[in-house]
Amino acid sequence: MRLTIIFIFLSLLSCNSIQEKKIEQEITECIQNKYGEYGIDFRSEILKFEFFLIQNKFLKNSSGKSYLSVFETLNDEFKLPERFDYKIEKLDQTNYEDFIECFYSRKNDPRLVKSKLKQIYNSLDNIHKKKKYKPSDLASAFTNNLSEKDFESELYKSFSLYVFYIMNFSYNLDKNIVKIEIRDDNVILLNEKEVDIENLTTKILELVKNENLKDYSFQLKVNGNSSMGMISDIKSKLNDLNSTKVEYQSN
Repeated sequence: MRLTIIFIFLSLLSCNSIQEKKIEQEITECIQNKYGEYGIDFRSEILKFEFFLIQNKFLKNSSGKSYLSVFETLNDEFKLPERFDYKIEKLDQTNYEDFIECFYSRKNDPRLVKSKLKQIYNSLDNIHKKKKYKPSDLASAFTNNLSEKDFESELYKSFSLYVFYIMNFSYNLDKNIVKIEIRDDNVILLNEKEVDIENLTTKILELVKNENLKDYSFQLKVNGNSSMGMISDIKSKLNDLNSTKVEYQSN
């Protein structure tokens, strides 16, 4: 009887593992296809970035152990060494939400019950509930749930490399930042003040003029429950202000 129970338990674990790997592959393919629409071979470009990080001693090698080590030492002032000047053409903050959309696309999939990916989702959700969070909070979400072996997976390697790539942009933005946030209830905040989407452009221009901002940048934070239509509308409005650059973050 005990052997039967153990066998059933191990069979369930194996089944769950297979299902999780399948979902990881679905997410990876979603990311590849999304960026393919921009003419980006995401898989190829992100591996080139990995090679660059290894050459410059940020990563020791391509092993899962090396990735885990970086997250374990990630501090609140994260940045790549200043000498790093790496650019993937067409891959920047302006299409960050596409990556997040794919990554979260399986969040409520019933196949993920008690999986590591579900634990990652839960940890990230807890972080996003904070008004402010630090790079070390993000690192903890991974180090608390993933092992060296897990970081061998294409999904977690891709996610890690994209985090390194985007965060390096984030910590090298100009000091004059206009902050826009879409809350869970789809309320829009401009520098922490509520604003209607119809008046967003006008309010931004008023803010820039009143505070005499020069060479300013946008920081757009979106929540997992934010309307993709609203995100697209705001993205369009910000892109119309051609003299600025935009940083997209999940929140």
